[in-house]
Amino acid sequence: MTIGVLHYLNAFGALLMRPFAGWYLDHRSRRSLLMFCLVGLVCLPFGYIFASSMALIALDRLLIRLLSAVATTGVTTNAYDTLNEGNFNEGVGYLGFCNSLANAIGPGLGLWLWEKHNVWGLFGAVAVASLLALLLLRKFNFREIPKEHITPFRSHPSTGLIPAALAAL
Repeated sequence: MTIGVLHYLNAFGALLMRPFAGWYLDHRSRRSLLMFCLVGLVCLPFGYIFASSMALIALDRLLIRLLSAVATTGVTTNAYDTLNEGNFNEGVGYLGFCNSLANAIGPGLGLWLWEKHNVWGLFGAVAVASLLALLLLRKFNFREIPKEHITPFRSHPSTGLIPAALAAL
């Protein structure tokens, strides 16, 4: 039962993070949010290895899930910005296909890594994959947010977030 509750909280937390990530991507820096998430995704997998209690493992898992949700939102937003009108549908199709392919192959690959290389091999591979993404996206040309669209956090109307969260339930 406890694992089910933790899984629900992780999924629900990731769902709730997406509107905030979307607002940040539209009103702040697209590069900084994605780079922050990727740095976290490079470091946090090792938290599993050094965690001394189930509570720390659950906290590490939650942080990884939240950062993954925000990073996924950031990558998708930047892909949409990059694609031109002629290639947009094809590019979105490839993005969705690659995401589905990763979700299909990932669990089996993770189990294989765990069996062949133990915990260090599995979480090391996750950290290396995140580091590669960080290094590749470092040179990416992100769309800059115009100065007039950058708004402070306190002026953001959050009235639309409450109905969105309730609709998600």
